[in-house]
Amino acid sequence: MYENHQVFRIDGKDVFFEVLNSAFPIGKVQINFIEYDPNNGNKQKNNIQCYMDISKFLVFANDILSGKMCALAKKAQEEKTKNKLKYCKEVFGDMGGITNKRLSSSKYSFNFEIPEGMSVSRILYLTPGERQPWILSGQLGIGKENDKGLIVPQGYPKEIVRVPTDDEGLKALALVVHGHIMAYYNSLYRDGLAL
Repeated sequence: MYENHQVFRIDGKDVFFEVLNSAFPIGKVQINFIEYDPNNGNKQKNNIQCYMDISKFLVFANDILSGKMCALAKKAQEEKTKNKLKYCKEVFGDMGGITNKRLSSSKYSFNFEIPEGMSVSRILYLTPGERQPWILSGQLGIGKENDKGLIVPQGYPKEIVRVPTDDEGLKALALVVHGHIMAYYNSLYRDGLAL
């Protein structure tokens, strides 16, 4: 389970969602959305890496366990029915990405072209599902940095990986990753490294 720092995983058909602890030292929770091709030796088709601030993840976990996400899902389902929408609107999102400056100074590889001066947008969504109660999705595409430093998506995503889960899986995500974050901070205090 801990190979490559993986602390949690949810599997779907030809996709999986994993959480790594390798970004804890920079204050982030790394969340990967992987899609693979079983007809091509299980080679990866898409790999969307999202980095959520630890503090935001802890609030997200609390909102899952407190029932807030379920209440938001119920409201989203009511809105879907009322407005005759095909799908529910997401109940949680976390936007991030890679700035144009970082793209030009580092070696990143994507399955799509990035226009000159643009950034890469990465978004994590939690949405009420149809067949399963929840859909965790990662989206990758072209973005533009605004004056506050936030990377805003431009147009439709170039890659989307969706991983369905049930209520138990979502609660397990919150509990297991929260436990690993607390263990990490406890180790810092134990070793005298925490401020």
